[in-house]
Amino acid sequence: GATIQANPEVVLRVEFPDGRPDNFGGLRWRGRSYDQFDGVTWTRSNIERAPPTPTEWYRQNWPRGTQRQRITAAPLDVRVLFGLHATLFVDAAASFTPVVDAAGDLAYWGSPPQPRYTTFSTIRAPDAEALQNAEGSFFPTHPRYLQLPDLPDRIAELADSLTAPYDNQFDRVAAVHRYLVGGFGYTRDLPQTARETSLDYFLFERREGHCEYFSSAMVVLLRSVGIHARNVNGFLGGEWNEFGDFLSVSQNTAHSWVEVWFPGFGWVEWDPTPPGSSATASATG
Repeated sequence: GATIQANPEVVLRVEFPDGRPDNFGGLRWRGRSYDQFDGVTWTRSNIERAPPTPTEWYRQNWPRGTQRQRITAAPLDVRVLFGLHATLFVDAAASFTPVVDAAGDLAYWGSPPQPRYTTFSTIRAPDAEALQNAEGSFFPTHPRYLQLPDLPDRIAELADSLTAPYDNQFDRVAAVHRYLVGGFGYTRDLPQTARETSLDYFLFERREGHCEYFSSAMVVLLRSVGIHARNVNGFLGGEWNEFGDFLSVSQNTAHSWVEVWFPGFGWVEWDPTPPGSSATASATG
């Protein structure tokens, strides 16, 4: 029954040495991915193995061009490095070492008082035509990206009804995305009772919630029809500082979205939260 309150604490200062991007309000500062869902909460599997995405796919199969970001981060309670997806390379100070963990997420070794680093990311994602024709037999080898808890049958039935008309993965994913973006409302007000916190209640009764409800719903619906997907959190947009020429990202912009696996391309971002309702960039400050 509470309301998610604003938190202006700054967590990232981002400079763009190659010039301010036009779409800075829609940039997603990716933090961590989560694969295990118990019906309410997301957690991470503790599996020690090589990252499942060949970095060469992002270099070779995604559109050419890179976006450079020079980031100063506030120290957090987890050792996460934020950046735009898909990250190709990280250049960091000698005080810490960037690493890629088993999920393909960016972390670091060392204890810098304030992590400062530069990331090089792809400038844009593959287009619809490329993803409609995505082919390949390499998938995440662990079933964690298809894991589902016991859920009411009507959730799987909804997923089937949304995706059945389409013959390729991209169009199936787009159908689920359209359903959530176009038919649900955004609110920071939390449910009144424990029963109302469930994903089932969100999809069929309340039909409004904050960003994690939307991202969780999309992942569950996709997994229900055999599409590898995962929940991702981080920050969205920020506030542009004209005097200092940098983007200030605060806890106000905390956000959750989805990554879907496409053979030959790896993880591709989808954001099912209705546009204009989630945390986005504010006016300059």
